[in-house]
Amino acid sequence: MLKRYTVILIAISFLCGVYASVAAKGEKTGDKALGRHNTDSGATDRSSTGHVVEIEINGTINPATTDYIKDGIELAVQQSADALLILMDTPGGLLSSTKDIVKLLLNSPVPIIVYVSPSGATATSAGVFITLAAHVAAMADGTSIGAAHPVLMAAQDRINAAHSEVKLVRSERLPDPTLNL
Repeated sequence: MLKRYTVILIAISFLCGVYASVAAKGEKTGDKALGRHNTDSGATDRSSTGHVVEIEINGTINPATTDYIKDGIELAVQQSADALLILMDTPGGLLSSTKDIVKLLLNSPVPIIVYVSPSGATATSAGVFITLAAHVAAMADGTSIGAAHPVLMAAQDRINAAHSEVKLVRSERLPDPTLNL
């Protein structure tokens, strides 16, 4: 339990650092990107400092999971949360649901933290894409991530679609496109 809160604090500190660097550059997009709303005086509303909405995915990725994450994002926005924390343990799931979730995360008005936990948990197949699409990703000790390919190897079009999805997420979240995954 203590490790989870340490991860949350580190992630919030990271996100605050990103916000501060955006604000220092004078960019107006920082408030929108982090789900903040300006007051009439021009100051940023910080009344919800440290508030994180938490949801848990424990099982396969499917249309119900997509709805659950969408509801979590909407709740985080309604509560002016600083972030949405997704605790995840998944063997994977449907490619169509995975793509919908990745779109939700990449376009989220609130920062997303994916934490693969507890010890022994995995983020395989669809879990890899979801983890990569988060603003911050962390893993508990003894967890694993990997095997991001369709289970039916005979379906080459699905493999190509999954590969394209990895390239899209990588271009959105990794600052250096030369990094190989």
